[in-house]
Amino acid sequence: MDSHLCPTKKDTAFLAYEIYDRGKPVYKYYGERWRKKNEIIWEPDESDQELPLLISGTLKYFRDDGRVHDIEIFEDGHPIKYEAYYWNKDSTHYWCELFDWKKTYEDIPGTFWYESYNQGKLALKGWYRRGKKGWRVYPIE
Repeated sequence: MDSHLCPTKKDTAFLAYEIYDRGKPVYKYYGERWRKKNEIIWEPDESDQELPLLISGTLKYFRDDGRVHDIEIFEDGHPIKYEAYYWNKDSTHYWCELFDWKKTYEDIPGTFWYESYNQGKLALKGWYRRGKKGWRVYPIE
């Protein structure tokens, strides 16, 4: 796609960073989302870079019914924000997760702020970080 989101014949390739701790990924940014057949829209910050691109911009993933299920924002290959939306069978929104890499726990790379919402109400907030139980969200009151 070009900067106006119009399809192009040009192949595009992206690079993004992942953070590892002792040889294991801290958080897998991509999972299986890249392999799904759902529509993906890229909203680039810049489009005149050489390939492969260190991705800067927004990726939006859509379900077959047109509802968004993931939004990823990158800056120079680094994840900045991630939003995940989960829908029940009648397509009413019921769960949302928000990840914010701009906010880090004690300035430690790979840590981030996490919030989840159930039916629009805050259900959990905390830091995704390494602790006694490994890398996970440690809730705060």
